[in-house]
Order: sequence, then C-alpha cells, then structure tokens
Amino acid sequence: MAKVRKISLSNCLVLGLVQLLCSYSAKAQNLVPDPGFEKLDHCPDKGFKNQSTLKALSYWWCPNKTSPDCMSKCAGGMDGLINNVGGTQEPYEGNSYVGICHGRKGRYYEFVQTQLTEKLVAGKTYLITLHISFGDKVFYATNEIGVCLSAEKISEKSKGVMKVPAYVPVRTGNYYTDKQNWTKLKALYMAGGGEAYLTIGYFNPYLELQLVGGKKPKAIDGEADDVYYFIDDVSVEEVELGGKDMSLVPISREIAFAAPEKNKWFSIKELQFINGETKFLPGSEPELDKLSQLLLSDSSLKLEIGFRAEPWMTGKEADRIHGGRCRSVYLYMISKGINPKRVVLIEGIYSRPPDPKGSNDGIEFKWN
Repeated sequence: MAKVRKISLSNCLVLGLVQLLCSYSAKAQNLVPDPGFEKLDHCPDKGFKNQSTLKALSYWWCPNKTSPDCMSKCAGGMDGLINNVGGTQEPYEGNSYVGICHGRKGRYYEFVQTQLTEKLVAGKTYLITLHISFGDKVFYATNEIGVCLSAEKISEKSKGVMKVPAYVPVRTGNYYTDKQNWTKLKALYMAGGGEAYLTIGYFNPYLELQLVGGKKPKAIDGEADDVYYFIDDVSVEEVELGGKDMSLVPISREIAFAAPEKNKWFSIKELQFINGETKFLPGSEPELDKLSQLLLSDSSLKLEIGFRAEPWMTGKEADRIHGGRCRSVYLYMISKGINPKRVVLIEGIYSRPPDPKGSNDGIEFKWN
C-alpha cells in the first residue's frame, strides 16, 4: 500500500511572478496528455542502457542533450521507486514520476517536454500546476522551477540551459527542501495565443541554491553538488479570474524571466523622458513593471535607483532633472505596492561614480 503524503501548498503566482490572494474557477479539462507520467511504451529499466529513461514515456521527451529520469513501480533498481537515481519516493498518484537534475558545478540543466492536447487561446488565463519532491541523494535545493509554454517545439543541442525568450519561474522565495512530501506549485499564465508545448526544468542560469543538512550524502553519479527534484501530476487548465481578493492583475507574457544580477548597475533604454522634464513617457511603464514584478515575486530583493549627471551640470540642475526623474520612478514603483524600504532612492548630484566605459548620464538601477 502506498504511503500517504501530505501536500504543502505554495503561494499562487501570476506568470510565476506576482503574488496574490487567488480567486479563480476552472473552466476546462487538463491540456497535458499524460499528467502523471503513466503512459509507458516500455518499463523504464528495459532497453535504455546509457540513455534517458524518459524515452519509456509515450507523451514526454527530453528537449536537450541531458538524461532526465522516469521512475516507475514496474521497474527495479535505479529506475524503481525505492533507492532510485534521486532517492526514495512514492508517486503523488498512480505508478510513475520523473526526475530532473541541475549540475551545480557545471552547465548541466535537465528538462522534460510535452505537446498539449489543444493550443492556448490568446487572452485566456491558464492555471499551471505541478507537484515536486526534493531528492534524497543531493544536498543543494533551489527556490525556482521553470515552466515554458511555447508555440513551437523548443530544443537545445547541448547540456546547457535552454534559451527561451520568456518562461514562468514558479518561485515563492522559499527553498523547496521537503524530501518526505510532495509540494504543490501553482502559476497563472495569460496566453499570447498558439502555445502548444509545455517544457519544465531549470531555465535560470543563475539559480539560487541553498545547502541543506550537514554531512554530504551519497550523490547522483558520485556528485553531491547537484540539484534534483521528482515531478508528478502536471496540469494546464483554463480558469476564470475574479473576486474582490484579487490584489493584482496578470502582467504581459513578454516579460523575460531571467533572475536579476545583483550588485551591478544597469540602465533601461526603454525608460524615456521628454527633454528637461522629470516625468517618464507612458511607453516606459512596461519595463518598470518588470522590475516591480520581480520585487513582488522575491521578498529578499531590494532595488537601488541612482543617476549619473553630465559634467557640465550644476548641482541644482542635476538634482532637478536627474534627481527628479529618479523620484518619479521611485514613486511609480511604490504605487505598484512595493514596500518603500525595498526601493532605495539615492539623492544628490553624482549619486554614483562615473563609468568611463559607459554613458555619463541617465537613470540607473542596481539589485541588492
């Protein structure tokens, strides 16, 4: 008899970024053809020597040159449910699940991919759900599992990270460290239209990792510096949003969801102002919204706003124009529900040192 597993619910996210008190109702069937990895052409331990056992599945495959795993009750050894390649775990439901690895010391990122039963409809909102469990044989955990919905089948002819224009980082700020239970993750996605493929894996080349436990356990292929998660019961379902408890609305799907690089100043070329004015143009808002959504998605992040003034500017002129522009951006971020303590506004002329290799003027940002 299978062991009963408790389920830990994550926060619900809009596009994996915006935390909110969720209110939605399901409208349609699950568009994932084999949500529980149950439809096998062969048992995973039969005929897959030195190959990914994911090939045992009828509706799932690996889109790059790595070797994600399929574990099933019909198999034994490293492909079974007890002391397998990632550890020991009962399926969330059914008889099978998959496992994906990220090699911390090298550029190794595993993914699993499937084709949806129907294409997504533009403007419709879909609820993505998956269940994960932390592997027993590794001691590094992450706080992000990525999901990509694409119109075309994406692939990579290497073992490196998949290069996609946008993905949904299912991320709550907490590291996923539960080895005993299955953790349920949710994300809301507003479709651009025509998305036909679902890919799950580690899209972020700058994954944040946390050491779990003390003594290093025996690891996958002798390497304990890996990240490994079991995945089961995946769904993509159309939902209707509503209710007064909605704190935010979905944002544009075009946001590129790469994790921010910390302690490095950067500028946003789309942030535009009228000459001599401090109010930014309306076309700048989508780029500023990306920053606010990242802040909302990760409570550990802080954003610093500063400027570099042109050498000919007097202190008053620089403060009036560039300082005023910084304050305009600051107030906009606060209006999006960001805690003022997490947005640091640097006041005064030459608020940061000039960069001889870069522009000598403009508003700049830095993540901390």
